[in-house]
Amino acid sequence: MSETRKVLHPEISVSLGIVVFVAALFAVAIGKKTGMIDNPTAVHAANVILGLMLSLFGNYFPKFARPLDEQLDVAARQLAADRWSGRVMVFAGFVYAALWLIAPLTDDQLKVVAPVFVLVVLALVFANQMFISRTGVLPFRKGRSLTRAEVSRNGAYLILHALAWAYAMMLADVIWGDQSTIWMIIAFTVVNGILMALVLGQNIRSAQK
Repeated sequence: MSETRKVLHPEISVSLGIVVFVAALFAVAIGKKTGMIDNPTAVHAANVILGLMLSLFGNYFPKFARPLDEQLDVAARQLAADRWSGRVMVFAGFVYAALWLIAPLTDDQLKVVAPVFVLVVLALVFANQMFISRTGVLPFRKGRSLTRAEVSRNGAYLILHALAWAYAMMLADVIWGDQSTIWMIIAFTVVNGILMALVLGQNIRSAQK
């Protein structure tokens, strides 16, 4: 008799994974700064890490899925959409990492094509979530506490939002240079800060009720 494994707190696993990948990115940055790694190798290594990070999140994304609607047909559609989104992100992340792993260090076209590929995939995931599963994004409802499913899903959307910005920054750096990346980092900090404040505020109010 087999027992189905269930991840009770996928956000913990994802958070730990992100910490590991961010530490790896930091190590690459230190290696580049100290001259231990040349610039082309550092760029390829950082992008391989970003691809694996996307695959990690895609693997756990369906585990965030808790139906927001009690109707069986709607819940089934939401779960199917979450699983599709997860598989697509896992595939895109591995393809992205593999491209950077095997491509020549002097391949400049990859610097444009690879981020565009992932951004298109993430746009499809967003569209899938909003229009197929009908879950919406950051479902705030005034005067009502958030359910556990909504809190978990909001956290997943925030991570998805941050990943999309990361790939957009990589693309902007290639097209417009370092100055654009600085402005995008500022914009991301502001936008993501506002979204996090809204989510945390709603979560706190829900916990108090």
